[in-house]
Amino acid sequence: SYADARSTATDEEVRVARRAYRAACQQTQSLDYCECMTGGMAQALAPADLDIATAAFSGRVVEASPAARARVSEAQAEVEPGCARYRR
Repeated sequence: SYADARSTATDEEVRVARRAYRAACQQTQSLDYCECMTGGMAQALAPADLDIATAAFSGRVVEASPAARARVSEAQAEVEPGCARYRR
């Protein structure tokens, strides 16, 4: 059995979170990098956790538990190496 973001959220919640993450990413990174990261991060994280990652791009501060921050860091560490070649 495999769990992903759609296991814990509706398709619409996932779409909204993906769009916000991609838009925040594109403020500082290339489109290709952001597409790559968005795909991986949105697959691995529930929308609430993806909001934590989105905040990092936009400079927003969000309250999050240490466990949630750890999930985000783990997902970034897993996804980023495959996307690094697209960084600006």
